[in-house]
Amino acid sequence: MPGIRMENGLGQRAVFSHVKHEDGHQEPLASGLVGTNGDASAGLSNGQPVTAADISTAQTLAPSKEASVAALTTPQGSEGKLLPELEHVSQGYQSLPQLCARVAQETCNDLGNAITAMAEMSSAPGPPHLISNQVNGTVNVGVNGSSSASTSATKKARLMEVVQHRRAQFIKLLVMAQWSRQTKDVGKVIDIYNFLLERRVAHEHAENTLFQLKLDLNRAKVPNPDLKTALEVLSTGKASWLPDLGYIQPDPLTPQDMLKTLRNLDTLLHIRLNLQEEIPSTLKSFHIASGRATFDVPNEFEIDLSIADEDPSRQLYFIDFRFRFAPANESLPDGPLKDEIEGRANDALGKEGLRGCYDFLHSLCLTHKINILASQAVDLSREMWSGAIKVEMVRRTLVVQYWTNRSGKKSWFEIGIRGGEKLALDGRDPTHTDIGVRWMREGKEVTDVAISMDRGNLCLSDVLKHIIARHVTHLLRSVRKSLLAAPLYRRKRLALSLSTSSSEPGDSMLEVQLTPTKLIKLRVEPFAGQFVIESASSLASRAEHELNSLKASALDSQGVLANLRCLVAQEEMESRARCVGWDVLKTLNPRREDLKRICPSGTLRQLYFTRKGWRPDWVLTASIGMAGEQWWILELIPNAEGHRFGDCQPLHISSPTRRCIDPTYDFFSRLDRAAAGLITHFVNARELGRDGISHSLRTLRPSPRNPINTPSLLVRVSSLMGHTAPSRSKRPLKPWAKEVIKLTYHHGATHSGRATVITEARLVSAELVAMVPSRIDDNVIIHPKSGALAFRLHSAVGEPVISQVREHLRRISRLIDFLVVIHQYRIPCAKISLSNIICSYSNTPELRLSADIRFPINSPITLSLSHNSPHLRIQDFLARLLNADGGFRHVSLLLGTTLPLYLTLDELEGKHQDDNFLVLLRAADWLHIRYQQPRFVLEVQLRNRRNQAKWFLHEDESTARDPGRKPEMVEALKEVYDGSGDGWLGLRTGIATDSNGVAVVLRLLDSILSRFADTPTPITIAPGSGSRSGEITEKQDVVMLSG
Repeated sequence: MPGIRMENGLGQRAVFSHVKHEDGHQEPLASGLVGTNGDASAGLSNGQPVTAADISTAQTLAPSKEASVAALTTPQGSEGKLLPELEHVSQGYQSLPQLCARVAQETCNDLGNAITAMAEMSSAPGPPHLISNQVNGTVNVGVNGSSSASTSATKKARLMEVVQHRRAQFIKLLVMAQWSRQTKDVGKVIDIYNFLLERRVAHEHAENTLFQLKLDLNRAKVPNPDLKTALEVLSTGKASWLPDLGYIQPDPLTPQDMLKTLRNLDTLLHIRLNLQEEIPSTLKSFHIASGRATFDVPNEFEIDLSIADEDPSRQLYFIDFRFRFAPANESLPDGPLKDEIEGRANDALGKEGLRGCYDFLHSLCLTHKINILASQAVDLSREMWSGAIKVEMVRRTLVVQYWTNRSGKKSWFEIGIRGGEKLALDGRDPTHTDIGVRWMREGKEVTDVAISMDRGNLCLSDVLKHIIARHVTHLLRSVRKSLLAAPLYRRKRLALSLSTSSSEPGDSMLEVQLTPTKLIKLRVEPFAGQFVIESASSLASRAEHELNSLKASALDSQGVLANLRCLVAQEEMESRARCVGWDVLKTLNPRREDLKRICPSGTLRQLYFTRKGWRPDWVLTASIGMAGEQWWILELIPNAEGHRFGDCQPLHISSPTRRCIDPTYDFFSRLDRAAAGLITHFVNARELGRDGISHSLRTLRPSPRNPINTPSLLVRVSSLMGHTAPSRSKRPLKPWAKEVIKLTYHHGATHSGRATVITEARLVSAELVAMVPSRIDDNVIIHPKSGALAFRLHSAVGEPVISQVREHLRRISRLIDFLVVIHQYRIPCAKISLSNIICSYSNTPELRLSADIRFPINSPITLSLSHNSPHLRIQDFLARLLNADGGFRHVSLLLGTTLPLYLTLDELEGKHQDDNFLVLLRAADWLHIRYQQPRFVLEVQLRNRRNQAKWFLHEDESTARDPGRKPEMVEALKEVYDGSGDGWLGLRTGIATDSNGVAVVLRLLDSILSRFADTPTPITIAPGSGSRSGEITEKQDVVMLSG
């Protein structure tokens, strides 16, 4: 019966089903106790059926278990907070109504089968000896009645067996129905058991890891050096254990005889060998001394020959023979072997000369070498390499098979005599023969690898190790080649180091870096040829088993190692992320279409993280594959199925060293801020795209301090500022900054829980850099040399800052426009900032005047003048003009141009304390001056004359035609209108002056009018009188007169 089985304290297992209510809710249901032998028909461990007493006992124990389960499943922390809920196990539950239906159906089927079987028993004939007992041809009735009684008993037994079996099933069903009332508590008990089982497995894993670590530490021990031998060699220059040649000194001869004989023999040998004897190429190396010629064949033999006669036609004679390789004896001892060699050598010298002697000794050496190697091979197969190699001698060829227990094709090598073309390839005499090695690797001959063998010091163990080392190198190189196909190793983001040895197969090793902090060492065991992964973990053990199970392990190893690498990276990232506050989402089950859309090809593992304080519609995901880890910011959009992926933004994380990023604890801490920055840039870019503003996201270069590349947002200034109110100026505005500005998320600590965005711009010219102060606000700074400008903005994470950027750019642009005017007219300033400018327009000792221009946010510009400023009367006019396009230029010009005028007006107002002198302002540059007695109205207006500011003064028509005016006064005014002076010129009907001459003219006219002052008479000015043709408006440029 399907369900979940749980071991209890009595060695039994409880089988749980579930009950399905009317509303569709399913609850777990205990279906009874099953014996440890797994028989569902047994109620207890001994297989006995469940009785009514067992049912009552189960009902009695149910309430006490309810309280204990409730206490275990509601744990509380030390501060009274509820701990996270345990993982709920809900697999394998079955519906109780369906279970009842199945039991009823099985009961019906069993009863039907029993009835059919009993009917067949009634119709079946009895045995012949019971039916026909031929006693005089009659039937034995007594025997037949006995047969009917036996059949009836059989039927009853069969029926009782079926009924009893079905009764036991219904008792179990009743027990499960009773347990269904406690389904929640039973489910909690199952969850607790599952939790405790996981903890036990974790503890066992920790114990195994520590034990394996202890075993691995034993390999770190270094053997003691042989100090005794080293001391003897360094002090005496030799070792006592080296063999001595043991030459037997001949009988002493007189020096004269010995010297004479040897010199004669040496002379004869020199003449014969250099002039008369044909010496083969293999014996070209010889020397003559002590009356004999010594021929040396490297790594084979050395033979001494001499002459017995001066006749050059006579043969050379064998003197001595020595092997030139080990482990053979250097000199042959006296005996039959030496005598045999001496006889055959002399025969060869007599018949074929030096060539025949060499061929005989050369063949002898090669055969002896092969026999020595065969003996060594047999010894190895019986000792150290027992069961690992197989030795076979085929004629003069030694065959050694290695890795005999390894699956797949066999590998072996052959040591024999080679010659001809193979020696010619090595640059040697093709007619010469030599000992050679032929290597068959996995059934194929290897011709591209040279097998080195020391022919002077024969050692089959070295040859075997060399060939196995080559094979191990081939396997590891094949694994390395397959891994290099992955971008992660091909681009050297993870290390892949191959260390090979041509003599020790155990020294060959492939270091595979799985993560920046974890690597494995892949070796091949020399004796069995099995892959070994040096890493004490269950994941490595599983990968090692999978590698050795492959048929072509070297070729198909990429998939196994790639899976191992991804599992190790996932385990490492999850553990570190949890330690720094990230939550790993295990229950997020996205659609396959969404995964294909965001995950790159080759992704083997997908991780999802979230963080406290994040909105539930944003998650961080990591794709793990052989191309590396890629991080994404995903927007989750809720739907009927749960969630679907919305916008997806990659999080660029790279290393300045082009290595794989190590997901350390600090990395995950920085990842929080980087993800928040990417979200901030994303919402800003989305707002820019919605407004149609040109922008792009650019990735910054990584730095050693911060390898997480948060992109920068590049915005076109003209497109951004094009959404502001259109300018009223008819002349084009010169750009003060370069076309593109950059918005960068600050990776430091946020300001009061808000995101910090740095906006960077650059001034277009060095002139602007020179005139703009380096510090114009607490959040704005300008580099005094490069002209780089940056200002800081604060906003909530996910809230766009485009409106703030636009406002700051507008304020900076306005300030730079003001600074251009200040620099152009050399206006002294006491303070320059984004909030206000304090400038002086009269800095004489007698009169110091200043203007405070303030720039409130989202409000018009305000103007505050000094308390003693004569321009207080036109302050409102100047403030309105200041808020117009190019207003600061006009205001600065007006302040300088009109200063003498308004100083003079203040002077005249102080002179005329009564109401005889009145000033009526029409504009900042247009006013009327009224005299009550005599009646006189003077209109003063500033006009642009040939790019110069000129004051034009003329009398109003209402008083100029006054018939009651005195002739003397008319004559005096005419003299002024027709005259000229310093800075002024009469125009017959009026006067034109510069900025300083207007004061002279006003004082002159005041002195004339003061002489003719009499009783005041009201003056009436006709509406619309006066001319405004020369009025300076907000759209005119005025140039200040010099002097």
